[in-house]
Amino acid sequence: MNSSDAIRIISPKTPEQKQAILSRIWFVLNRQGKMSLSYVNERGEPVQSFMLYAVDDEFNFYMGTLRRFHKYEFLIQNPIISILVVDELPDAKHVITVRAHITDTIDNPTDIKKVMRWFTMKNSCRYFIKPFADFVFFKATPLSIRMIDSTGDILTRYDITME
Repeated sequence: MNSSDAIRIISPKTPEQKQAILSRIWFVLNRQGKMSLSYVNERGEPVQSFMLYAVDDEFNFYMGTLRRFHKYEFLIQNPIISILVVDELPDAKHVITVRAHITDTIDNPTDIKKVMRWFTMKNSCRYFIKPFADFVFFKATPLSIRMIDSTGDILTRYDITME
């Protein structure tokens, strides 16, 4: 079996194809809410962190943390991250990876309350860190998104570059 028999790779060629693929990705991302966040620590070593997230209409990811946590400083110093979302349905039918850039830190108490209301409507997980005085939200804007889809008779990989 050669590699083309094992997986079909699709990169959209038209805006309509891109929108159709993004709609499928949007559906999966919005029925989930947990991700693995990868970033680099001060020694240049990869670090993983379990995070809850919510996604807005432009595919920006929002996640909360505390300034006292090490990841806060690491994300400020090196804002390029990787996100992994695994569909929690039986047999993990979809796996999504996102390469993103932290584009905003939401730390104003009024803005935090506004984002928190929206976030808890999108993500009802009970393990979310409740806001303390040093709580912040990060906004991460995708640079690229990849989804592996195993729902068909052949594994399909969708590759999207975001503008």
